[in-house]
Amino acid sequence: MCETNSFKGWLIQVAVLSIILVLALWLSLRTRTPNFSIQNLTIDPLPTTNITNTTTTAANTTITFDLEIENPNKDYNIWYSGVDLIWYHGGDTLGGASSTTVSKSFSQGKSETNNFSNLKVNVYGENCTRFIQELVTSETAKLEARLATEIKYRMGVLRSKRHGLNLKGSAEVGRDGKIKGKKKTMKLRKSSSKWRLH
Repeated sequence: MCETNSFKGWLIQVAVLSIILVLALWLSLRTRTPNFSIQNLTIDPLPTTNITNTTTTAANTTITFDLEIENPNKDYNIWYSGVDLIWYHGGDTLGGASSTTVSKSFSQGKSETNNFSNLKVNVYGENCTRFIQELVTSETAKLEARLATEIKYRMGVLRSKRHGLNLKGSAEVGRDGKIKGKKKTMKLRKSSSKWRLH
């Protein structure tokens, strides 16, 4: 009777230890989505006076910004198929930003942060005119960024399947053409909407 009880107790201990080990492995090897943020955003040039005639006057400007991508995983490298980013104001598309650095595929090491600096997109036409008119007259305007990419996680020879990421973020831009607030940063977060920007 004692032997049966001790064998059952041993089996229970083995089962509990196995569950703890599997849980610990799962927690340590669980993948985390990379973090994206827009920094140092500048809209320039901006007119010094109000745009009054939107039917005959088309404004143009340039959005300049840095894109920071952080890999929060300590055990996984991340491969990116390329990054596409489009700017919006309300329902209007303002333009797309791409460079040879961002549009081509690249890899990112464990716990690494990549900074793509001085990215530019030229904005023009009626959509730009409406955006600048609101910014000049109201002293503020909402700017939205949508980002799409595909990633794979890598650990040694192990490779995950491709994961599509659709992110978006928004910020209030002031009359100086910069993000309002102390942090001056636009965080991009997962969106329920799916889009392809290629």
